[in-house]
Amino acid sequence: MFIVLLILIIGAVYLFRQQDQHTSGGLNNSLEILRQRYARGEIDEMEFKARKNILEQ
Repeated sequence: MFIVLLILIIGAVYLFRQQDQHTSGGLNNSLEILRQRYARGEIDEMEFKARKNILEQ
């Protein structure tokens, strides 16, 4: 019984950490795409700052 409970706890921690890494990675990826678009001249400075503020909220 103890082993089953231990396996469930380890599984829950693993899933929680995977979800946390996925969420923070999405933000970093979005900011990187935004920086690239700004560097290529697709968006101006005002739009870059506005979108960056939205992503960081």
